[in-house]
Amino acid sequence: MSGNKTILTMGSVFFLLGCLFLIASSFFLSRGMYFLITSEKTDGTVLKIDWEGENTTVHVVYYVGERWYTTIYPIHHTGMKEGDKVTIYYDNDDPSVVRQVSSHWFAFIPFFIGFVFTIVGGMLRGSILRYERLKRYLMVNGKKRRARIVSANINYSIRVSTGSKVFHPRTIVCSVEDSSKKDVKIFKSHLIWEEVPKDIDSGKFSVHVWLDPNNPKKYYVDPETIHRREDDIFF
Repeated sequence: MSGNKTILTMGSVFFLLGCLFLIASSFFLSRGMYFLITSEKTDGTVLKIDWEGENTTVHVVYYVGERWYTTIYPIHHTGMKEGDKVTIYYDNDDPSVVRQVSSHWFAFIPFFIGFVFTIVGGMLRGSILRYERLKRYLMVNGKKRRARIVSANINYSIRVSTGSKVFHPRTIVCSVEDSSKKDVKIFKSHLIWEEVPKDIDSGKFSVHVWLDPNNPKKYYVDPETIHRREDDIFF
């Protein structure tokens, strides 16, 4: 699998995972928020606190509708002791069902993770697909020129790891000379993830550049056409 296809696959996986995280956490948050909006609030009292190793169980008693209820309080604060007052949110139809406001904020953690995954995945996919569309357009409507590769600069600030393999994108810089040899045009590729020859910046390689005849700023450096110059003729 080529570098671009690997990044496209990773972007799709990131985007899908991000969407799943967002959907699941949004569902949990919406249910929790709905309960808190429609619930009633009362004061409860810490009845006792059980410690079992690192686990702490807080028993709370509260009074609703001329009846006492007991429940397990989901949050244990440092310094909490028996007799402390806590706020209880209970279901108006069934006072034995309680929730705690702070317990729902934890859903923002997977929500944030999902948001980041979606953005990263979308950017990875978008960057590859955008240039694929540009390439297809120029292959139909543009002109092809062969360019001499001047350099292939590695962007070490960006990295993607797949198991034991680490990818860094490159930017290929190439030049095209006109027929008179008096004018040299420089072109830069988008960030590419394809594997390239180790001596690509030796001046012995060329690459195809697709040009829009109506817009000199619109072009595409095709990394899949990198090959040794040998008998190439630049014009």
